[in-house]
Amino acid sequence: MALSLDLAPALLAMAPVIVPAVHGVCRRLRHALSSSSSASIVRARQEAIGTHLMRIEGYSRIDMMLPVGESIVSGKFHAGGHDWQLTYYPHGIGGIINPMVSANVSLVQGTFMTSSEVATAALRVSILDRSGNPAFSCVVAPRVYRYPSCWGEGSAMGHLVTAKELRRSLPQLVDKDDCLHVRCDVAVLKVAMESRGMWWMRQLLKST
Repeated sequence: MALSLDLAPALLAMAPVIVPAVHGVCRRLRHALSSSSSASIVRARQEAIGTHLMRIEGYSRIDMMLPVGESIVSGKFHAGGHDWQLTYYPHGIGGIINPMVSANVSLVQGTFMTSSEVATAALRVSILDRSGNPAFSCVVAPRVYRYPSCWGEGSAMGHLVTAKELRRSLPQLVDKDDCLHVRCDVAVLKVAMESRGMWWMRQLLKST
C-alpha cells in the first residue's frame, strides 16, 4: 500500500514554508530567554528532508467504507536519522457535520533506535493530482516528536481539505487504477542552545 521515495527537489518545495516557521520559533525562544537574568542563544538548522509517497489503492471504495476516525497507515520511511510513519484519515478524527481529511506523522521504532528518542521536525503533507502535483496541502510548524509517545505529545495533526471537497475532486486526483497518492515531506531540525558568553567567545574567535 505504501511506496517510499527520496526526492531531492522536496528541499526547494519545503523551504518557503519551513524556513519562516523555524525563524519564528527561534524569535520566540530568544524573546523568552532575553527576559531572564541568565540568557542563552538558540539556533535551529535544517539537517535533512525525507520524502515519502504513499499510494492508496482502491481509494473510491476506501472512501465509502472507512468511518470518521479510522486511518490508513504508511510503511516506515527514514529522515534525518529517524524512522517515521504517516497516518492518513480520509474523514478526519472528528466533526461529523463537515469532516476534514487529516494526516500526521509519528516517530516509530527503527532498527538502531534507542528505547526513547526525540526529534524536532516540520512537515508538509500533500494530496497529489493525476500529474503528480500538489492539489491540497497542509503544513505543520516545527515541533518536538517523541518515541514512545502519548496521544497529542508525539504527533501533530494537519488538515488538508474537507472530505466533501476531496470526494468532488477525485476524478482529477485518482489515476486509472483508482489509486490516490499522498506525499509527506519531513524536515528534521537540529536545535542548539549555548550561553551568551560562549556565543560571544565564538564571535571573538571568528574575528581573529
